[in-house]
Amino acid sequence: MDAGQLEKFRERLVKEKERALQAYRFINEGGLAHSLADSTGELSSYDNNPADIGTETFERSKDLALRGSVEARLRDVEAALGRIGDGTYGRCTVCGGEIPAERLEALPDTPYCIG
Repeated sequence: MDAGQLEKFRERLVKEKERALQAYRFINEGGLAHSLADSTGELSSYDNNPADIGTETFERSKDLALRGSVEARLRDVEAALGRIGDGTYGRCTVCGGEIPAERLEALPDTPYCIG
């Protein structure tokens, strides 16, 4: 891979990292910024309608799952940027073979070839 291609992938990865960080902040400042009790506005769930608590619990678990997904995405992108830094970007971390350029175009953070 030539230096121009490598720089193009680095720029894409940096932009993806910025998008993921923005999403992470949005999730944390949104539904996860408050405790479940604060978001329902109740001191106790004893007298609350079970459907209301179910909805809040679902929303909270959805936010936690989204945050986990964004965290995984950040780890993948940071790992790819690290591979660019140490000169191993574009090489499969399992077999050491070259990752096809088409695959890197589709998944710039992938550490694996398809072989």
